[in-house]
Amino acid sequence: MEPSLISALRSNFSASETDREHFYRCWSRTSCPNCLDAEGCSWCPYSWSCVPNSYKIPFLAPAYDKQICPARQEQWEIRTRPLGCNVSSVTTLTATVSIVGTFVVLLLAFLTILAALRIRVYARKKAWRVPWRARPAQNHDREQEPLLRSQAAGQGAE
Repeated sequence: MEPSLISALRSNFSASETDREHFYRCWSRTSCPNCLDAEGCSWCPYSWSCVPNSYKIPFLAPAYDKQICPARQEQWEIRTRPLGCNVSSVTTLTATVSIVGTFVVLLLAFLTILAALRIRVYARKKAWRVPWRARPAQNHDREQEPLLRSQAAGQGAE
């Protein structure tokens, strides 16, 4: 057999990369683009270090591991794939929350307007169904009487 074929077979059956090997593979990278080119690595910008990050959603790694970066104050500034070197986790979360919040507010406004229109239509339909009641005769006669009886009596005397 050919040596390249043997090495390919060995790589297929060899044990997967250990945590220590993953750490050294990432830690040896010295720039953000070079770090993000490696699978499972993320960049910590303040300490200029490439750290292992094998979480399913890499930009949320600080939520799972508070010591993902060497400096604690940079944990939410971590740079990950596919976002790139110019986008941190906090920027991604801020944009996501802003967009989702805007959609929620717009949905609530739409539902409020829709509810108001339905209430208005329901009120109009209900108003046509209510039969008008005739007022009692005594209330009708009293409406036409003057408010000030003494002036009305005085005007008639003149």
